[in-house]
Amino acid sequence: MIEVRYQRWLLRADPDATRAAYAQITKGAPETCGCDPCLNFAAARDRTWVPAARALLDRLGIDYTREAEVYHLTPIGGGLHAYGGWFHFVGAIEAGDDSSVDDGAGGRRLELEAAGEHLSLGFTRRTALVPAPFIGQSIVQLEFTAEVPWIVDRPEPD
Repeated sequence: MIEVRYQRWLLRADPDATRAAYAQITKGAPETCGCDPCLNFAAARDRTWVPAARALLDRLGIDYTREAEVYHLTPIGGGLHAYGGWFHFVGAIEAGDDSSVDDGAGGRRLELEAAGEHLSLGFTRRTALVPAPFIGQSIVQLEFTAEVPWIVDRPEPD
């Protein structure tokens, strides 16, 4: 286990166990889904995951091409589209407020930190769509939102 400090969080991570889990996952959520917005996100991954953010994922053991979930939110103008999604890693949040908070109306909202001009990240103990290789381990969900250019040769969604 290693300690990783990122913004307001102190994380404990097992990158070797995380890499072993990702080695059993054959493709990310966008490829599994296959819809145009998801295929666009997959095509734009290298533009989305800036070097510093990719280095953080690598330090945690996360394969940035194997998202547990990616979802398209809306076009935001200038050829950009808002997306959200998440990954998992083996570990725990040692300090720092959970990024998934009650919204006061029975739902949840994300309180993320900027990780680049068009990317925000956060960490939560609340997990969803956990891939089988992670089941039975202590895991953290890394949430992200991103503003992604539309680069696939398919019509942009409204």
